[in-house]
Amino acid sequence: METNLVATVSANAGPWHPMTRIAFRFLVLYFGMFTLRMVMWIALGGDLPWTASLYRWVASALSGTEIRFVTGDSSDTTYDYGIIATHLALAAIGTLLWSILGRKQQAYPRLFDAQWMGMRFLLSTALIAYGFNKIYAFQMPVPSVFKLSTPLGNLTPMELL
Repeated sequence: METNLVATVSANAGPWHPMTRIAFRFLVLYFGMFTLRMVMWIALGGDLPWTASLYRWVASALSGTEIRFVTGDSSDTTYDYGIIATHLALAAIGTLLWSILGRKQQAYPRLFDAQWMGMRFLLSTALIAYGFNKIYAFQMPVPSVFKLSTPLGNLTPMELL
């Protein structure tokens, strides 16, 4: 007989293990920031000025270089690593504060259900967007004549793909 682990955990009204509570708090905060940034990016077309400054500052502190160029064809940039590091640090600080202030709370069944639904919605949205990018060739359009005539040594790694 197959059981649904999510329904089992969610329906269990008993107290959670302390490490489970800490991990859950961290993940709620981290994925909440990730989702909020994704929604802001879609709604505004980019980061808010103060968040972009914070991400640039963290990326500069981690890499030891000044970050000037923040967008491009790849998400494998120092700026993007600064975003991840900022979200990890803020989630860790938020988890610490939440654990101190909410130490009497033994379980979060409703928040667990809401977080699970939100993560499923976020994943399905990302997969649908990824599929549309592949179907309509937004990610890798047909190369222009200029790209085809560029010497191979002058192409970036992303342009080689």
